[in-house]
Amino acid sequence: MENFVLGVAPFSCCNVKRMRPCITWFVEEPDSGYNYDPKTDLSLYEKGCGSGMTESICYWILMLAYVLLYSRIVQAVGIVLSRLVQTSLALAIDYADPTQSAAGYIIVFGMPPQPPSALADPAMIKKKKELLKDLAYSSGF
Repeated sequence: MENFVLGVAPFSCCNVKRMRPCITWFVEEPDSGYNYDPKTDLSLYEKGCGSGMTESICYWILMLAYVLLYSRIVQAVGIVLSRLVQTSLALAIDYADPTQSAAGYIIVFGMPPQPPSALADPAMIKKKKELLKDLAYSSGF
């Protein structure tokens, strides 16, 4: 039997399968109810309410921690993938051809990757950049 603070247990600890009224006050005293023996007639759960509640709360806190951990991992993967897409598009636009494939990167060490058209005429690249800028501002974005 569990130790009760001042011999009181919450009503939620009552065992509904017992065929007698649930005694929640003065649980350990034999004269708390008619023909009541706390060693044999205890109408509370055998395991005890406190330990059951502790196990349940620990289980749900652990499940919450797992969910938060997995969501953080998914967020980190999403951030890395969006960074790769962002840098790939930025490189393609910088070289005035957003339709070409360009390498994406997370962190630049040294020079950023060069797209295949990097050897093109600089005047043509400048003209394409101006055209892209005009298209971007005229489309309402």
